[in-house]
Amino acid sequence: MSSKEKLKLVTELYEFIVVTFTEDIDYERILEYYNDRKKFPQDINTFFEHNLKCLKELPIKELQFLKQLKDKIINEDIEQADEEYMGEITTYTFYFNKQKKLVLLSPR
Repeated sequence: MSSKEKLKLVTELYEFIVVTFTEDIDYERILEYYNDRKKFPQDINTFFEHNLKCLKELPIKELQFLKQLKDKIINEDIEQADEEYMGEITTYTFYFNKQKKLVLLSPR
């Protein structure tokens, strides 16, 4: 895969993160919740920059996997369950935390 194709994948995935976090997610609420744990940057632009950097660092295979994951999320083909209650929740988006770990996010 060429660098141009990699850039296209990175851009597509980055846009997905930006759109889902801009349209329907209350970033201020996330900051309030995680403020003590320091898991999130204190402003959304820094959060987006961090996620873009994480995407750029990934090898092609992982970007292709994230593209498949993104497509499944958009089609509502992925759910999460809470072990205690076993309630199934549709996955809404994903992002990278400060430790560069992939995190799946469900709506509230």
